[in-house]
Amino acid sequence: MPAQIPSRRLRQGHRSCAATSFAASPDEALASLAPVADCPFATAAGSRQAPEPTSFAALHAGAESLWPPCRRYAADTLWSAETYEAQLTRVADAVAHAPSPRSLVLAPVQPVSEEPVLLRNMSFSPLGRSYCVSYAIWDDPGADEANALWLRGVAAATDPSGHGGRYVAEADLEAGADRARRSYAPADWDRLQELKARWDPENVFHSYLAP
Repeated sequence: MPAQIPSRRLRQGHRSCAATSFAASPDEALASLAPVADCPFATAAGSRQAPEPTSFAALHAGAESLWPPCRRYAADTLWSAETYEAQLTRVADAVAHAPSPRSLVLAPVQPVSEEPVLLRNMSFSPLGRSYCVSYAIWDDPGADEANALWLRGVAAATDPSGHGGRYVAEADLEAGADRARRSYAPADWDRLQELKARWDPENVFHSYLAP
């Protein structure tokens, strides 16, 4: 099992930063976390946590604290050719004025290889320079419309051209007729259409494989 080591956690006010490395050895994990440890803002942190081995159970517990049960959720995603600097600048105002203080936008920084042979088994079909995941999280059913509008506002801010890709498992497929198609690279979409026509020509199974 690869070693999992979280980075130093930087806190100032309500802001924090954490990173996790999945590696074959502790030394390899520490080396991959070096850019976080060397961040110029690290010295200004209110508190810091040294890197340490972390279990999958602990990682899941941290995620569950952000997405507890019995709340209302809506999500959308975006793969973009834009940089993280451009995307986060666009989304900052939307996050500051979210109708629910629990809502958030994640920008996981993950390397994407330029070698097609290394990507052939990826579950993500479209890729990009940046990847943003927006979550509207609220409690009151009466606030459904306001939070849904906020989520789509974030999507519009981060994808003004409308050409970005989606991750189909967390995409707002009802936001546009082309959302499902944009969750796949063109060749992958055509292949899925062929398989659907071959094995389910009568549309027995519900499908999002629509234009």
